[in-house]
Amino acid sequence: MDPDVRITQSADLDEGTASDREPASGRGLAGFGLRVARSALLLVPALLIGTGAALGEEMWAPSLLRDLAAQLAMLSAVAALLALVMRRWFVAAASIFATGFVIASMSAGRAELADPGAATGSESIVRVLQANAFTSNPRVADVERLVSDTRYDVVVLAESPPELGRALRAHGAGAGLGVVASGPNPPFTQWIHAISRWPIEPWRGGEMDGPGHAGAVVSCPAGRIGLIAVHAASPWARDRWQVGNRTIADAARMATEMADAGLPVMVVGDLNATPTSARTARLVRAGLARAKPVWKPVGTYPARLPWPLKIAIDDAVVSGEFGVRSWRTIPCPGSDHSAVEIELVVSNSGGSPGE
Repeated sequence: MDPDVRITQSADLDEGTASDREPASGRGLAGFGLRVARSALLLVPALLIGTGAALGEEMWAPSLLRDLAAQLAMLSAVAALLALVMRRWFVAAASIFATGFVIASMSAGRAELADPGAATGSESIVRVLQANAFTSNPRVADVERLVSDTRYDVVVLAESPPELGRALRAHGAGAGLGVVASGPNPPFTQWIHAISRWPIEPWRGGEMDGPGHAGAVVSCPAGRIGLIAVHAASPWARDRWQVGNRTIADAARMATEMADAGLPVMVVGDLNATPTSARTARLVRAGLARAKPVWKPVGTYPARLPWPLKIAIDDAVVSGEFGVRSWRTIPCPGSDHSAVEIELVVSNSGGSPGE
């Protein structure tokens, strides 16, 4: 064969080999980029959980992530399973850690459960109803029947419809109901009422440091109980978040004052805060605990949606003298919130009845 032909063929072979190698290298780089992108996507729930935990106390947007930690933990658990299947060990470990962190956070700060079958004197049981009634509720008569139900010893009514609120304040005593109320702070909060079939009076003359809560002392058959009715503004806008945080901080200070006076304390209302939120953490630092059992996968808002699309923001937060016998949601007529029925057992109440 002609030497020139051999040289030309050899050059063509070299060029062909290089040409073949270039696409393979490009495909390898693209594949690596795709793997990195998949891993990053799987890490998103864990990163959001970490951001909420680290910054949720001080910053608005991370506080929303902290409120939704339970939902993010579900996504993180799914991400962990996918990462294990894909053999992305770091992603799996980070996702498992984030999920476990949320589970631990949800389990902390919960009130002790009382045995519902145990023989307990009726004088130590407090039956509580929390209802966000929705200010423009078209079914006011149905809400009135709900809050007047004699099954309940204590009722906290947030966003009271104006006509119902006026009726309660003017005629509640005639119907055998004591009422302590806190006026509106438009546009953040509306009227909130603490109602009881037992004697009830304002705490320290009803003086408050801020809007959205009403302090009272209830004289139940077992003794005196501190009650703080709360409606904290929604956190979905920065200014409302700030106002709601002040309301929770004021309620926590009032709870500390009541506890220092020897009273068992319960904060009841629309907290606009889930059990994992920074607001709940503030109340827990004041010596209180959420009444909602951790194993109940149920929320209160929006009422029309199933869990986990609705979140538990209506609740009681109680001091250590209380145990929780039962906790369940019920419909609140005409409202976008579910109402909450809570049966508490109280021990070591503050002083004798009516003291």
